[in-house]
Amino acid sequence: MSFVHEAAENHNALDDNRPLVIFYIGDFDPAGVLIDQSLEKELRLHLDPSIALDFRRIAINEHQINMYRLPTKPRKSSDKRSGQVKETVEAEAMPSKTLRKLLRWNVESLLPPNALHIAKIAEQSEREHILHMAKLLGGQ
Repeated sequence: MSFVHEAAENHNALDDNRPLVIFYIGDFDPAGVLIDQSLEKELRLHLDPSIALDFRRIAINEHQINMYRLPTKPRKSSDKRSGQVKETVEAEAMPSKTLRKLLRWNVESLLPPNALHIAKIAEQSEREHILHMAKLLGGQ
């Protein structure tokens, strides 16, 4: 929780009142489905109240477990938390390529329309300019 407090304080110091979006990836087990709720609660406690917080658990959830046929294991019978969790799945069970796609899609969904397309055009233009300058300097 000290990490969460420090992160909130660091964001408060930015003097940036834009909404803060947090993407959370965690295990689907009795503890894991409560950790994100605890983290969000703690962030809200320490974050400047003028800053809107959008906390999103993007993985692992029941839909993803079924859709990607992720390997499960039975929950510990001694764990009384989160009774709705019958079987558990570790976040590492999701293929890294799938997690990267999921994270990329979520990040890109925050960008203005055509932002990536415009950035790619600008990048290509800059690359061509650098190559042109390299040829000019190499020719001397």
